[in-house]
Amino acid sequence: VHSPSNMSMTSSTRLSTKTTDRCLQHFYGPNHEHCFNRTLLRNSIGCEERSDEYRTEFTTALQRVDLFMGRLNHVLLTSISTFIKGDLTIANLGTYEGRFMQVVLFRTRQFNPHVNFLLGSYPVSAEVIVEH
Repeated sequence: VHSPSNMSMTSSTRLSTKTTDRCLQHFYGPNHEHCFNRTLLRNSIGCEERSDEYRTEFTTALQRVDLFMGRLNHVLLTSISTFIKGDLTIANLGTYEGRFMQVVLFRTRQFNPHVNFLLGSYPVSAEVIVEH
């Protein structure tokens, strides 16, 4: 885990590009104009090659929308997951300070966390371990 003080802009940009270049098929579908099918070569860790992966290519600038209305400007998020419950979009947010928040996302209203507690003094990891 990198701390904000030693993470270079290049590293941050590279991570951002890496995580935002996959198309969400359930939003666009596999034949959407922004998705093109490309079989990716996996690294040598032993992952199998998959042909069902898609990358997103945007040729026009996209406007960013701050769904947090500036309230998280000075918060380093280390983990984000979203899910839909009925008509609501809910985000689970983990921070560098070890805080976990669950919020309902709105385009027109400020969010109020439904869950907001400190897990510990370490950053919340994006990795999840599921035990059966």
